[in-house]
Amino acid sequence: LICVGCVWLGVDKYDPTTKSLNQLQTRLDSLMQYMSKYESCQDEIENHAAVTTDMLDHRVEVDDFFCSLKAEVLDLVERYTKAPSNTSSVPAQQIIRESMKLPSIPAPTFDGDLQNWVSFIDSFNAMFHHNQGLSDVQRLHYLKSCLVGAAAEVVRTIPTTDVNYHTTYNALVERYENKSLIIQSHIRSLFQTPQVHRPAANELRQLHHHVVSQVNALKALSQPVEEWDAWLVTLLCCRLDPTTVGEWQLLQSTKNVPKFADLEKFLANRVSAYEVGEVGNQSTQLKQSFTNVRPMQKRVLFTNQNQTHPT
Repeated sequence: LICVGCVWLGVDKYDPTTKSLNQLQTRLDSLMQYMSKYESCQDEIENHAAVTTDMLDHRVEVDDFFCSLKAEVLDLVERYTKAPSNTSSVPAQQIIRESMKLPSIPAPTFDGDLQNWVSFIDSFNAMFHHNQGLSDVQRLHYLKSCLVGAAAEVVRTIPTTDVNYHTTYNALVERYENKSLIIQSHIRSLFQTPQVHRPAANELRQLHHHVVSQVNALKALSQPVEEWDAWLVTLLCCRLDPTTVGEWQLLQSTKNVPKFADLEKFLANRVSAYEVGEVGNQSTQLKQSFTNVRPMQKRVLFTNQNQTHPT
């Protein structure tokens, strides 16, 4: 706590006219490190000793102190970043973000599949294309490293130089930024939905995931999937096994066209029911396998002690 007290003294004596906001950032980073070290030491103490009421009260008191000190630092940041004379100040939100250690995000990859283009380009733009801290040659290096398969072949022969980044980026956009082809790709995937041959949780789950993911993708592309109930229900029923289709038809009480949302909900419930049933069957079979094991039989060999053995 002595080190934390030093942090508090530094914050208490902060003068914005002679010191920059970077010093507050440094104090905040030090505070977070001390807080982490305290938590680790306290956890180790409590793991090797009986936890008492005094120990718990002390931990709560220290936690309150840490939180109060952090709040004071952030209040100072917010106060002086709003001052019009402080033109070189660092935004308070940036200091808060920098004090949080977030896990690294892996770079997206793209193999030329049209269905993955939208999610890829959105992620790449956020991480690299709109990143003002990168040069164009760095952006081009990251772009090429994200491409595999057919997509990599599109830009393979373009040299990795600063002036070629926008040429490479635009070549990919020209090749894959085709909303019509992307929509057609998702619809073809719906027509290629795999057939389910038996009412099993695994097959029905794969069917459900495949159809729902394609429908959601089409909805994100502004397609009126809410008006496609007739052919979506027909398509899905043609891919289901006879048992599941029969159970679905028994629930229809009118002659109106069923809603795809109702069929999707029915299928999701069916998958959950089959999963529970399969787990129950496995438990029953395991129990029977134990009860069918025969107990070990003891065999006793009697011998005649008066019997003479030939020499």
